[in-house]
Amino acid sequence: MQTVLTPNTNYRSFLRLELERRCKQNPRYSLNAFARDLGLAPSRLSEVFSEKQGLSREVATRISEKIGLNQDETETFCDLVEMEHARSAEKRAEGERERKTVTHGLAFQRRPVPT
Repeated sequence: MQTVLTPNTNYRSFLRLELERRCKQNPRYSLNAFARDLGLAPSRLSEVFSEKQGLSREVATRISEKIGLNQDETETFCDLVEMEHARSAEKRAEGERERKTVTHGLAFQRRPVPT
């Protein structure tokens, strides 16, 4: 199964799709397990999903490593996060420029979730 990350994808939607994929693979998998695998507190992940909190580029980089994204996918994911949450307008604009330079979606194979 593939999870697709495009320059127009909301990073939260991407994470939700990844959680759904893992839940389909293992019906006992949960938000708590996903948060653990990402290195986040379950409450923090829940707040990210409900748009009460965001992620920093550093946390996005760590998450992408734990999910197993390659370098290009990591850059796209981090640009999506930065475009939405960077503190400076310059950094947000830089993320938007990077997003626009990617001309196609990144599709990648997911490795099986450990049970």
